[in-house]
Amino acid sequence: MCIRDRVIYSIVMVIFLLICFAGTKEVCRPVKKEKIPLRESFKAIKGNAPVLILCLGFLAYGFYSYGRSAVAMYYFTYNAGNKALFATYSLFNVGGALLGSIIMPRIAHRFGNKATVPIFGFFIMTVIMIVIGAFIDPTVASDVVVLFILQGIASICQGMSVSSLYSMIPDTTEYTQVKYGMRASGFISSTTSFAMKLGMGIGTASVGWILGACGYVAGATQSASALLCIRVIFTYAPAVFSAVAATALLFYKLDLSLIHI
Repeated sequence: MCIRDRVIYSIVMVIFLLICFAGTKEVCRPVKKEKIPLRESFKAIKGNAPVLILCLGFLAYGFYSYGRSAVAMYYFTYNAGNKALFATYSLFNVGGALLGSIIMPRIAHRFGNKATVPIFGFFIMTVIMIVIGAFIDPTVASDVVVLFILQGIASICQGMSVSSLYSMIPDTTEYTQVKYGMRASGFISSTTSFAMKLGMGIGTASVGWILGACGYVAGATQSASALLCIRVIFTYAPAVFSAVAATALLFYKLDLSLIHI
């Protein structure tokens, strides 16, 4: 990404952050603040199923999203033979995720269990990744069109799913206060964030390790094993991680009625 693109993304990000800040207000009066030792904070997540499931969901998403993003340029450069397609892919990817984040609240409020939306979202993403890997030939123009359409759908599901995961963090905080008698909101938020960053870091770094092991040579004509490796990382590997996230969330039984008991 060139410096100009970084500046543009940074400006857009700041604008949206300011809009988010201006439109956010406290709707409930928090309980009296108390300092919780770090050792006690860890006790709040020991055996805390909703928090642990949410962490697993974020971890799997980190692998899915950032690992796939790291290999996308390789896929269009070598497997598709046209790196210019990456720009169109990015448009469908980012635009779909943004749209999914916008429409998520209109859908999620229909369900008591907030895990419902990401369960279906990650499941659809799994199916789409498998379809792209098994049936899409990126060197055929008509297949590329189908790929972009499927990517748009997957990204909408991704935006909805991730937004839902973030909206579930406050619920787990309320649950932890009810069950364990402590409001470890900062610790729980940091733990879920760490889980996603762990997946992000390992997922991104592992792309280089795996490609190197499969015979990838930068700027050269890639071997059949390297091309297969790129396709697997771009399609089947993300399918596995999105399936893990969907499966884990099936065990998330926290709903709004339980929080207020």
